[in-house]
Amino acid sequence: MAHEVLVPRLGWSMEEGILGDWIKQEGDHVTRGEPLFILEGEKATQDIESLDSGILRILPDGPRSGDTVLVGQLLGFLVEKDETPPFEEAGYAAPSPLPTAQAPPAATLPTAHSSASSTTPGRIAITPRARRLAGELQVDWTTVPGSGRDGRIRASDILSASRPDHSKDIQQPGRLQGLSPVRKVIARRLAEAAPTVPAVTLFRRIDAAALVAHRSAHGSSYTTQVIRLTATALREHPAMNSSWTDQGIFLPDEVNIAFAVDTDDGLVAPVISRADTLDELAIGSICDDLTTGARAGALTADDFRGGTFTISNLGMYGVEHFTPLLNPPQCATLGIGAISPAPVLRGDTILPGIVCHLSLTFDHRIVDGAPAARFLDDICQAISGERKS
Repeated sequence: MAHEVLVPRLGWSMEEGILGDWIKQEGDHVTRGEPLFILEGEKATQDIESLDSGILRILPDGPRSGDTVLVGQLLGFLVEKDETPPFEEAGYAAPSPLPTAQAPPAATLPTAHSSASSTTPGRIAITPRARRLAGELQVDWTTVPGSGRDGRIRASDILSASRPDHSKDIQQPGRLQGLSPVRKVIARRLAEAAPTVPAVTLFRRIDAAALVAHRSAHGSSYTTQVIRLTATALREHPAMNSSWTDQGIFLPDEVNIAFAVDTDDGLVAPVISRADTLDELAIGSICDDLTTGARAGALTADDFRGGTFTISNLGMYGVEHFTPLLNPPQCATLGIGAISPAPVLRGDTILPGIVCHLSLTFDHRIVDGAPAARFLDDICQAISGERKS
């Protein structure tokens, strides 16, 4: 009996993705649990494993590497030896993709992280972003020389090889860069939130001498320290850890902090689960692993689930003040600005010091300005060492 090979959903909100390479090829025997193909979703890129065994028969007119595919879309079949695949039978019609509320049964996700840019012998190395651009710009990436490490094809290589007529709809010289799944999701969520969420941002400048001294003594990054201190403060200010729903305000039992990571494919926010129960060393280790995985395109959908609060650090780029965007449906996002030398007041004396700039954006439907300000003040006191964390 033939088993369908369908496009699975990497995350609950996923409706489409980018088909990567086939790991198994036409005519290969596949065993249940073996990886079949690579799929890039909104935030994660993964090897998709088979739930069945059989001989792989790929649809001859189906999508190719770099094509956009819908959740539930048919890619091929697993058949028994000498069995004719359904698409070769007269009158066969491929099934429509599944409605977005259903989960496709034909493939499952692996437990281990994987990356579409990883290679096996005989395969051309290409980054996930480059593969996606190649599909959008109709560039045969197998003929493009790579400029990356070990000859890996990068997005810049695809753009250089793309034809200039891809910008024909724009009446000026230049090239059109396609939208990645991540960028589409960012654009859609921000567009949906902007007209409906009354967002307010509070700004504070604080004495950062204790923060800098702690980093020198223990090696903890500023982001790691702020995540730990913020997680502690969220336990005492549960409204800031909540989210808005049409039925009411949801107060989660856990403090799961998402932190923004800049990648070639756009901004992503992996989640540190139960951050309030972790010490600084554990938070730092998880941060490092998630950041590395995000930039390699190796995180799974589970790495982005369950966030209750978000932290974004632009201070490393010298930005002092910015308005961090909300990560709906979360109540708030904390922005970390630059840490820089400045005069500070200690007692009645102005002395040379070092300061940090914080920005808190919150959903005014959930909390008012005063409780949000008290939450920010608690974080500031913890960072400056005025309040025991």
